[in-house]
Amino acid sequence: MNYFERLLDYCNDKYNGVPKAPWDGGINPVLYLSEPDEEEYIFGSQ
Repeated sequence: MNYFERLLDYCNDKYNGVPKAPWDGGINPVLYLSEPDEEEYIFGSQ
């Protein structure tokens, strides 16, 4: 298991979800799984 898989497992276990990142219009939208929320955060692809 690599670092990112361990990180995602940790976040799922501890926070019951995956990390979110700030919305950045310069990033390829294929990398995002959803639209920005009310705080301008978004789920990234796994």
